[in-house]
Amino acid sequence: MTAKRDTIHHVKPFPLRFSVLASELRGRPEKAMARDYYPLMARAIASLEQNTAEARQAVYEHARRVLREQVRDFEPAPPASQRMDEMLALEDAIRKV
Repeated sequence: MTAKRDTIHHVKPFPLRFSVLASELRGRPEKAMARDYYPLMARAIASLEQNTAEARQAVYEHARRVLREQVRDFEPAPPASQRMDEMLALEDAIRKV
């Protein structure tokens, strides 16, 4: 267990920003679409000093947490279906990477 923890600590943090455009969500939430997170995830994985399964998992978990927090904290709150679309778009990007 210690070896895995040490490996994850050596992962260089990658600043993931999942900014949802306020203009798309305010006033016309039905028109907003899930983002394509593939380019962001591909850059994050490419920037890893050691591209190991543990390092990739750490990046994926970080991305999920950041997006979950941003979607949760967005005001006004987007509909549940739109929040789910964003999370599914991220999962799709993770599968492609």
